[in-house]
Amino acid sequence: MSLLNAAMAFGTLAFVVPLAIHLLFRSRYRTMDWGAMFLLRDVVQANRRRMQWHHWILLALRCAIPLLLALAMARPLISSMRSMPGSQPISLIMVLDDSRSMSAARRSSEALSAVNQVFDSLSQKDEVILIRSSRIGSPVTTGSVRDAREQLRELRFDGAEAELDSMVAAGVEACTTASHPFRRVVVCSDFQENVLAAASPEVIEGLSERIESMTPPIGLDFLNIASEEPSDALGNVVVESIEIESPAVLVDHPSRMSAVVKNHSEASLPALRCVWAIDGADVHSENVSLSPRGSATLRWEHVFARVGGASVTLSVQHDDALSADNQRRLAIDVMRQIRVWLVDGDESDQPLQSETDFLKLALSPFAFQATRQSQRNTQPNRRDEMIQDTVSTKVVTSKSFHRSFAKLNLPNQGEEEVPDLIVFANVEELSNKEFNEAVVAYLDQGGSVLVFDGDQVAAESLGECEWLPASPMQTISLKDDSDETEGEVSENGSDKETFTGTFRIEPPGGRYAPWAVLGGSGDSLLDSVEFQRVRKLQPRDDRTEVLMRSESGLPLVVQRRSGEIGGRVVQFAIPCDTAWSNLPLRPVFLPLIQQLVLDLAGGAEGLNGPPGSMFMIPPPKGSAPSRWRLTTPDGKTKVLPASASEPVRYSDTTQVGIYRFVPMSDDGNETEKTSTTDAGEPHVAAVRAIDVSSDESILRAAAPELLQRSIERIGGRSFSSPSEWVAGAKQDRFGLEIWRPLIWILLIVLVAEVLWQQRGGTKARLPGKFAASNAPSRRVAASGGAS
Repeated sequence: MSLLNAAMAFGTLAFVVPLAIHLLFRSRYRTMDWGAMFLLRDVVQANRRRMQWHHWILLALRCAIPLLLALAMARPLISSMRSMPGSQPISLIMVLDDSRSMSAARRSSEALSAVNQVFDSLSQKDEVILIRSSRIGSPVTTGSVRDAREQLRELRFDGAEAELDSMVAAGVEACTTASHPFRRVVVCSDFQENVLAAASPEVIEGLSERIESMTPPIGLDFLNIASEEPSDALGNVVVESIEIESPAVLVDHPSRMSAVVKNHSEASLPALRCVWAIDGADVHSENVSLSPRGSATLRWEHVFARVGGASVTLSVQHDDALSADNQRRLAIDVMRQIRVWLVDGDESDQPLQSETDFLKLALSPFAFQATRQSQRNTQPNRRDEMIQDTVSTKVVTSKSFHRSFAKLNLPNQGEEEVPDLIVFANVEELSNKEFNEAVVAYLDQGGSVLVFDGDQVAAESLGECEWLPASPMQTISLKDDSDETEGEVSENGSDKETFTGTFRIEPPGGRYAPWAVLGGSGDSLLDSVEFQRVRKLQPRDDRTEVLMRSESGLPLVVQRRSGEIGGRVVQFAIPCDTAWSNLPLRPVFLPLIQQLVLDLAGGAEGLNGPPGSMFMIPPPKGSAPSRWRLTTPDGKTKVLPASASEPVRYSDTTQVGIYRFVPMSDDGNETEKTSTTDAGEPHVAAVRAIDVSSDESILRAAAPELLQRSIERIGGRSFSSPSEWVAGAKQDRFGLEIWRPLIWILLIVLVAEVLWQQRGGTKARLPGKFAASNAPSRRVAASGGAS
């Protein structure tokens, strides 16, 4: 305990005044001889004890009056054993949750009001470090309270979901950059369930140990701005997702889109108007009805008329607690006909005898039909003329491909000359150094490669290709015997392997989404496929994914991403003809190959992401632009430098919405790589979308017991209002003043002293027959004082 006005503590010595008065003026006894006195001896002794106690208590009350008054005027403080900053400046680290859920109902205004009340309690010497949950990891800036208020004016509550451990870790890390030794971290949030769900217990324990080791100790507080929020005010409708159901979006081809709308309220919502928009222009609308806590799936087809980036948006027109999630965006890349080069390692003039014949038929069935009609000299009908294959194939031999592709200047090559996908089918040699460098450059530019095995493949040669996802090992011959399949290693191997049970392919839909159409465990289209031989594949590293495998765990199709902008390599353990299996003869072959090729050449990976994602825009094929013009969701434009060989990286994506990248020439004009709109507007080369996860739309607060337990594990304190925090912070900074309780005690003592003195002047009752006759003798006894 300390005293703010220590000089007044000397006033406690005033208690000697009533003590001296008592000692100097206490009553004196007079001795008188009276023969009948022995009759009152018991009464006199009883009165003497009572009066002694009365005077001692009265003396204590009178001594306490100057003591309490002096202590109250000295203003004592009760504090902990650790040192307190007092009037010294402190560093306040405010970690503010700016996720989308904070904009529900009145949370954003309450959060800003709470933060401003916290700032109001600071002095001009204090410094503030403001950290937003959407920008955790960004460099922190230290400033005054005024600077922090300026940052609050630009704040938008539309970020990704916050994580409790990440916010605390950011606040603790910012303490190391604070200027003042006394530091205080305040985490202001609505503390939804997802805030605690993502918290790692190991990280929390580590934070607790780190906080305890810091000197001087830091204060860690949690300000819950949604603790007293009524639950009935949080009815919400959210567009949970938008998806393109086809693996690739092709120009002049119908593309089917689907969206899920969810009702997070207990009320039925009939006839909600939903609007589909393309590049910000409304195209289609429909009504949907939602039951309480129900959802609905909307489907719509659209034909895109131009190649390039585009955005699809679904908006639900409804007023609810959280309006930001009534809209969701999806960036897509509209492609022209996919160009696939088929490198044939075993060509033949006979029908369906070449290595790539079945592939060409599966990828371009309408072209095959047109060829047959031309051979029959028949005229195709008008409907057939309008049908176009999504994939165009070009068959080249392995020798001619090696010569032409190794000399290909990818960054400066025309777009129509570079394939979207290269398929190597039973190619014997792929380990040429110059050729490998060309393949790696092709992958780095975003191209994809598909490799099929075969009899002519040299395993040692493929093993030297570092860009392959797996190293090919020995081939395994399979044969069926009484519902049991035995595997024997071919001549190139030395070990034998045995498989128990039938060789059945595990349904790949759970591993690779485009193959979900091939059926599940009960209706798999792959059950009719029979294998005579497969290649054993050994994944190279952790980046290799198994897309298809047998039920015994043998990998049949593996994938690995190569390059920063999404180039992928897929490797099969079988050839694409009927040499090792009957897969090309089964109906499943066509959807299996088409879905894979469409996903490899037109996958939308990297086009959409949460706030804070990094976008990488590959340079256009052909003549690369010198700059990119970026239009952000708020309409502002930026000019970014471009490179002929490196992708443009952009990571300032905390704002939700559509980002448009347009190539610009040296003279500052926008280039038109493909086409223009009817109005003559330049084509948008690349479109990217940032949106928040639908989990942020589940407005459900964390259980108070769970929240309190998590806060206690970290070593913090919880506050439900800013005024409560201000009082607690003031106490921690200056201690607890107890002069007010002392004044109340002083008043009580003053009243008690008066009442006690009056009680001492009343006549005592005498027992029985002595009550009347012994009254004078009682006064004699009463004249005695405390001895």
